[in-house]
Amino acid sequence: MARSIYGLRRREDPWRGATLAVVLSLVFLTQIVVTQWTASLLTAGPGLGRPWAVVGGTNLYAPWAWLSWVSYVPDTHFHEFRSLVLFSVAAPLLLAAGFVRARRVSTQHGSACWANKQELVRAGLLSSVKRGGVYVGAWRDHLGNVHYLRHDGPEHVLAFAPTRSGKGIGLVIPTLLSWRESALVLDIKGENWERTAGWRVNRAGQRVIRFDPTDPQSARYNPLAEIRLETPHEIADAQNIATMLVDPQGKGVERDHWAQTSWSLLVGAILHVCYRERRRGSVGTLSEVARELTSSEAGELKEIIERWLRFDHGGPEEGCEGSRGPTHTHPVVAATAREMQQRTAKEASSVLSSALALLTLYRDPVIARATSGSDFRVEDLINHAVPTTVYLVIPPRDLTRVRPLVRLMVDQIVRGLTLDLPSEASPPEDSALVRRLRQFTSRNQVLPKDRRRRVLLMLDEFASLGKMESLEHSLAHCAGYGVKAYLVVQDLAQLFSAYGRDESIVANCHIRVAFAPNNVQTAELLSKMTGRTTVVEKTGAGRARHKTAHGRALLTADECMRLALPEKDAASGRLRPGECLIFVAGQPPVYGQQIVYFADAVLGARGALQAPSKRDEAPQRSLSREEKRMAKELLPSG
Repeated sequence: MARSIYGLRRREDPWRGATLAVVLSLVFLTQIVVTQWTASLLTAGPGLGRPWAVVGGTNLYAPWAWLSWVSYVPDTHFHEFRSLVLFSVAAPLLLAAGFVRARRVSTQHGSACWANKQELVRAGLLSSVKRGGVYVGAWRDHLGNVHYLRHDGPEHVLAFAPTRSGKGIGLVIPTLLSWRESALVLDIKGENWERTAGWRVNRAGQRVIRFDPTDPQSARYNPLAEIRLETPHEIADAQNIATMLVDPQGKGVERDHWAQTSWSLLVGAILHVCYRERRRGSVGTLSEVARELTSSEAGELKEIIERWLRFDHGGPEEGCEGSRGPTHTHPVVAATAREMQQRTAKEASSVLSSALALLTLYRDPVIARATSGSDFRVEDLINHAVPTTVYLVIPPRDLTRVRPLVRLMVDQIVRGLTLDLPSEASPPEDSALVRRLRQFTSRNQVLPKDRRRRVLLMLDEFASLGKMESLEHSLAHCAGYGVKAYLVVQDLAQLFSAYGRDESIVANCHIRVAFAPNNVQTAELLSKMTGRTTVVEKTGAGRARHKTAHGRALLTADECMRLALPEKDAASGRLRPGECLIFVAGQPPVYGQQIVYFADAVLGARGALQAPSKRDEAPQRSLSREEKRMAKELLPSG
């Protein structure tokens, strides 16, 4: 389809070289004519110099030789000589002007055109030097050479790619096999872990973490460990967690009375459990919150909140608003308790039931184990000795069930990545002795606090998580914190379904990549994004022949839907890459080619490396014999 796309051949302009060759040849021939005519006029005597060659008794002189013979031309023939010289100059110029006019492109109804090599360089997608960045596609020049297009700027990328269209082999996996900084990967089905984790840990020297809450061997992540207790931020952190809990599917709860009242109860319960476990030398978990709300033998909320009011959460700390009161009850916990005391028994019971329904997921022992501690912290992505990549692996069969937990994790990570260092998060739950031992390994070293690593948010099928307001709002400013988002969605309908028609995600993504859409609405958007161009048609015949200019889309909606998909060649068995469109703000659209990573020698070799068998693996230096003995005695197994 490539050569049939309107405007593509115009930008390649294969006739430009031929036009120049014809004009130069005509100049050469006219100069020969002038020289030979002048030589015949001057009888070709020896005074004209030595000829280049003699053909059939005729001397052939250099084409420019006439310039030295001008003074010898007789006055009687000077008029003819001058006319011939003018013709030799004017003829090529007129011919060149004719070519230019014939090939001049009208912009009366639009000037849209496909990007050429110079514009790709200006857009930051093509460079003559080796560079990093994310892959957005490939581009084939008029000589047939394929160039990979990569972007290494802070701007975000949005890809429209339906299922089975080649987005994994063409965008996600190539990027993860080359991006050397930290990354958060939304990995539904676990394919990205299998194909990229091996290279990232063994060749790129990264720490890789596989979090699959449905796997009993998964790495662990405790959302409550990210609450910055005894700081001015603890209430906001608890409220953000409660907000994600009461909106598990991302559909909004603005007008849901029970969700709003449950939110208040959950905030108080979270803070109470966190302080209670802190006094016990541990860290609260969401499973503990669920148990706390079911700890009444009579199943009444009144008994639970009375216990909260009697609990000593500790004295007032600097930065915490208000006084803890004579019993040192946390002010927010106390306010929540008083609010619940004012409700009727029936309403309080309904509020409790609503809150418990939101915590049902964390009663699953596998989920409870996955959230019982933290093998990594959000801060590790930006402030760790080695780059850290976290894979959020979600089996499709469990996506709906574990969506609330994944939404909570993504929300916390996005918020945490835009905090100023140093982080004020709660200290890890390990003992001081264990922390001292682990500092011998690279995994617990930290960077200087004035440095932070770049982080890539590789979120494939991110719309399946529902509306993430923190992600949508952070796109406008997170680039300033070194966070680059690479978002992949099936089509515009899926994006609108989650974020509504007034979404701001498309507008905040500087680069947009599109494969052949299955959705007409998406195809119409892509057609509008390519712009309008002017088409000149010739009609009539003979003297009645004339040209008519009219406008059309550079690529119509039906042409967008007919972009080629990757296809296996019947003869060779190789997968032929499909076609794609790439849009960079402020630059002409790019008619590109998809990448097939395993067809590339370098990327294919990287993707063949086996993924780690452990859920959390990092390159570490060897421990001494004494360190190994201490590790065996002190560090927990697994």
